[in-house]
Amino acid sequence: MAEQQANVEQIANLETAKAALNAEIAQLQQTKANITGEIDGLNKTKEATTSEINTLQTNKCAIEEQISNAKKELLEVEEEIKKKKTPDEREANIIEQENHYLELNTMFEQLVKQNEENKTIFEAKQTELQKSLDESKILKEHLDSENNKLDVTMKQTETLKKEYEIKIQDAKDAIASYEKQRKIYEDQNKLIIAAQNVLQMQIKREKEKYTENQKLIENSKIIYQKFEQQNEQLNNLLDKTKEERELLSKQKDEFEKNNEEVFKKRLDNVKKEDDLNRREKTIKCAELKIEKIPDVVEEIKVEKVEKKEDVPPPQQPQ
Repeated sequence: MAEQQANVEQIANLETAKAALNAEIAQLQQTKANITGEIDGLNKTKEATTSEINTLQTNKCAIEEQISNAKKELLEVEEEIKKKKTPDEREANIIEQENHYLELNTMFEQLVKQNEENKTIFEAKQTELQKSLDESKILKEHLDSENNKLDVTMKQTETLKKEYEIKIQDAKDAIASYEKQRKIYEDQNKLIIAAQNVLQMQIKREKEKYTENQKLIENSKIIYQKFEQQNEQLNNLLDKTKEERELLSKQKDEFEKNNEEVFKKRLDNVKKEDDLNRREKTIKCAELKIEKIPDVVEEIKVEKVEKKEDVPPPQQPQ
């Protein structure tokens, strides 16, 4: 939402700059109309008018340079987006794009400010020019009496008029170029927003997969710890059983010396051996389960890898 708001503000700044330039053209056209109405008296004001035209040319060149810089910045942003392909670089790419947006916004704010300053300067020059035109009216009354200089004066003023019309046309061409560049920027901005949406969705899916895999790993650790505990218990039981068997073996050797006692104890030993055999079977079953623990862990790892492979590759902006 913050990025969209920044884009809206940037477009509004562009519209403001466009309106300022259109107003400047309207003022230039009005000035041209005023000068055309007073064409006969412009001979003595040629120097002041030439200075005004030079000022307009300077402003025009400055605007063209700023528009060119903005175009370069936009192309750099587009190249940066194309280069950002790996998932690890996506977050850095989004932050870098936001920084580019802020730089472009600052640049266009400076353009609007400069246009306002140019407007103020132009209004002051226009006031001076109007004053010169008023003085030219008085001078024209004097020049009317000098018929021998009229032809020269008309030729000079006509030349000045043509030069000023050329400057006006140049300013219009600059506005047309600016409008074309603004349209390109809007199209590129739409592509950037679409790319950001795709990147955000992919990052969200990656985080969900990562959380799910972490849960599986934690569950696997818990299962493995339980099997380790059972294995330790069974090993303790096995050690105890071995000790009992060794003890029974010693007792068997002693009991064989006495027939009656040996016979009775043999019966007891048979019962104990049956009990030991049952314990051995239980231990073997537990050992088989313990042997299967690596297979279970490996299956969990394989399932994790398969889920990662199912993640679709990032889509590049068109």
